[in-house]
Amino acid sequence: RSDTVYPPCLTPLGDYAFLAVEGERATQFLQGQLTCDLRQAGAGHVIPGAWCTVKGRVACSFLLWQPTPARVLLRLRADLVEDTAALLLKYGVFSRIVVGDPGLACIGLLAAPGSAELPGLGPCGERHTLRAIDDALLLHREPALGLFELWVPRASSGLWTERLGAGFATCDAQAWRL
Repeated sequence: RSDTVYPPCLTPLGDYAFLAVEGERATQFLQGQLTCDLRQAGAGHVIPGAWCTVKGRVACSFLLWQPTPARVLLRLRADLVEDTAALLLKYGVFSRIVVGDPGLACIGLLAAPGSAELPGLGPCGERHTLRAIDDALLLHREPALGLFELWVPRASSGLWTERLGAGFATCDAQAWRL
């Protein structure tokens, strides 16, 4: 990928979805369930992690964002959301957590590797950092590779695609994944 220069392009990433885990003890509950250290999470960045079965098999991998101590968002594969939510609720019943759909959609943004700025979105940040832009969050997924994600309210994903249309061409999701 680093040898190829891409025009800035965007693609809906419908195979990703989100889960919100909320409650006073959400962080405490998840810390005992996940492979990542939630003490490393924060409002300005995401951390990668996984949730494993009792036999140690990965049930799902995700990016975790903790905007507040009582709210955690997981960005994971859409085909795993339903089962993951059911299992979190099953094991989290005594922690009094609530698991739900936060109503977000994911748009993949592809730029030239190492880009200093994204058209209409401003400067690029460090790897795994998040920045709020209006009602969306820009995730600097892998800036050195030109990979970014825009987490937007599902209801406004079309508006965001239209808004970015002047600076980003539309591309296939496969180009974003390569």
